[in-house]
Amino acid sequence: MRAAHDWAARGNHLPLTARITAALGAYWFLEGHHAEGLRWVDEMLARESDLDPAVAARIRLAAGFLAFPRSQPEARVHWERSTELFRSLEEERLLAYSLAVVSATYLSSLDEHAVAMEINDEALTLARRVGGPALIAQVLNIRGELTRVAGHDDLAKEAYEEGLQISCDLDDEMYVSVFLSNLSYLADHRGEYAEARRLTHQALRISWSIGRRLMAAWTISQLAGPEHGLGRSEVGAVLIGAGDEALRVLGARRHPGDLPEHALVVARI
Repeated sequence: MRAAHDWAARGNHLPLTARITAALGAYWFLEGHHAEGLRWVDEMLARESDLDPAVAARIRLAAGFLAFPRSQPEARVHWERSTELFRSLEEERLLAYSLAVVSATYLSSLDEHAVAMEINDEALTLARRVGGPALIAQVLNIRGELTRVAGHDDLAKEAYEEGLQISCDLDDEMYVSVFLSNLSYLADHRGEYAEARRLTHQALRISWSIGRRLMAAWTISQLAGPEHGLGRSEVGAVLIGAGDEALRVLGARRHPGDLPEHALVVARI
């Protein structure tokens, strides 16, 4: 992919360079290499007016993915622009996804939770109408994040469990691991530390077996919560250190939805 991108960029093949960059947004978000992604995306944003609107919208999605771990307001700017473009292009599936990620940018803004849920409601309604099960699961996961961070564990559980069932039906191992790890947070909240540990171990085994290194780094840190709850705080500290080092190597950060839980566990340990 790097060789193709370099060839297209050297030859000033802007449409091809832009398409390659747009296609890699989710990869950078889920696998790391954020500095490289930022460089490629910034080059395309500098020429946004020359791009096909459909590709420009996907470039904005990629820009939001790269901004999201470090600045949710910055990510919102990019994703609100992608939402405008997808709406004008009547790209309803991508519009639903874009709305969903916009709602995720309010994870740290609890005073705007109602705004986030209203946006997520529109995304979920649209996804159920036009998007297919994989998109519905993605929107449900964001819905679970929003409600969990806001302290509504019952609503989060409902969203996560529906998303898990969809992902199991699709044999989508990556999202199965995501939903298992998020359900483990809820088990930890209930004081069911053995169950939280079991769910997190299951999620970690899946993410590692399919080569999802960044997700494995997030998940191994998450094990610290149940280990601490089971009286193994030193093990929890080691796991946090392992996650920190893995994130450093990958050039990435923790998912914003995990930060409140992570900060709490670190403080406890």
